[in-house]
Amino acid sequence: ERLELAGDPEALADLRLDRADLEISSGDAKAAAVALRAAERPLSGQRAGDFEARRVALAVRVAARGPASGRSEARAQVLTEIGALREGSRPLEAELHAAAWELAVASADEAAATKHAVWATRIHDSMTAGFPADVQSAYWQDARRAAMRETARRAAADPAGVTGPTNAIEERFTRVL
Repeated sequence: ERLELAGDPEALADLRLDRADLEISSGDAKAAAVALRAAERPLSGQRAGDFEARRVALAVRVAARGPASGRSEARAQVLTEIGALREGSRPLEAELHAAAWELAVASADEAAATKHAVWATRIHDSMTAGFPADVQSAYWQDARRAAMRETARRAAADPAGVTGPTNAIEERFTRVL
């Protein structure tokens, strides 16, 4: 509220997304959904696109923890958002793929979970490639990243389990990676 009074709606929106992320991490999907509804989109420009990508990723993570009936729409949303990302948004792209991985795991869609885990893990690996070994190790200690990486490792051990893209958006990211 203080940020709103200070005239910084972007900082307030980021703060509300941070709260949603914390609520998801603590296991309270309902509180995360409330925080997401309270987060208003910044007015315009590149910042609005980044905000929307982050909001979609968090909304998909909430959907993964909710009833199966909302997962189809969430899957469509995340794939659309991945396709709309601007160049140079590797961290956001990784976050969207990680959210799609969570959704696929919750939906028992092993093929989609594997594809998104592989994509997100490759992006994370490229982002951390220059880090010292101990920093890389600490980075991968995050439980969510470690589980996703394990899914990707299983795919590497059995490449026949990784199927091709299922739509035009997924085709684009197969070419990128």
